[in-house]
Amino acid sequence: MNVLEIQSLIFQSDIREVTKDFSLNSVVNISGADLQSRINFLKCLGGAINPISGNILYKKMNIHTFKKSYFKNGRVFIDQEFNFCYNKSLFLTKYKKNIKNNRTVWQNLKSFSKLNKNEEFVYAAVHYFLFHDIVDKKVSSLEECEKELLKISTAMFFENIDFWIIFIDDTKIKDEADIKILRHLLHSRASDCDGIVFYATYTNNSINVPNEQMLVLEKQLQK
Repeated sequence: MNVLEIQSLIFQSDIREVTKDFSLNSVVNISGADLQSRINFLKCLGGAINPISGNILYKKMNIHTFKKSYFKNGRVFIDQEFNFCYNKSLFLTKYKKNIKNNRTVWQNLKSFSKLNKNEEFVYAAVHYFLFHDIVDKKVSSLEECEKELLKISTAMFFENIDFWIIFIDDTKIKDEADIKILRHLLHSRASDCDGIVFYATYTNNSINVPNEQMLVLEKQLQK
């Protein structure tokens, strides 16, 4: 059953209309066009910008027009600027949070754990992302790869989320072991949590999540 339908969507004037359906437990790689277009598409999915025309339906409801939460457990949008926005009651309540450069990795993770009031996720994130050697380091002193993994690790603090929208700067993540961690995380967020994951990368390359689908954005032909 299709739970998300993109119908004749135009989110940017120089990108061709997008029409595609997705079922539950899908991982979708947004590719094609240019970097800013991919980011804008994620923003449109995340509710940060409205489409020029067309609809995005989640369980037959237009996500840009309904006024109360229709996402059972919320929606998480992790963007390219080290921020994330968590929507529990869509458009009515927005919880926006940043990773703090002047805090240690441990302090940041503890801060995120307050969202679900479960400190076990702090230990889970440290173990899952192999942060053992950097937990006492301030974020400002981390390598770029470590910062990117810390950003993505915030996904550990949400259970049973319906809708994931994630931007990954893969220029900062080159080690195959780290890519494998990301691949497993995206797959588990979709399959174990009964959700849908949309992601895009800086380089336009795929993370190669098992059974992922691809949505290719195409430029309009110039007349």
